[in-house]
Amino acid sequence: MTRRTLTVRFVVALVALLSATLLGAYALQSRQVDRELADLPLVQMDPVVVIADRVQSAKPGATQVAKNPATTSLR
Repeated sequence: MTRRTLTVRFVVALVALLSATLLGAYALQSRQVDRELADLPLVQMDPVVVIADRVQSAKPGATQVAKNPATTSLR
């Protein structure tokens, strides 16, 4: 019975050691990603004024139906 208990304790200790190692590796990787992101250059957004919606098109009927619908029909 003591041999089984010793084996169980060994397996539990091995799983705990593996878990701690994986958690430490994840923490180091996360810290490295944070450092790399902090080293990226800062991007500044300049204000942009959109005036395209206020400008009228050169030809008022350019977006309307074609003059000869017979050639544009889908038959």
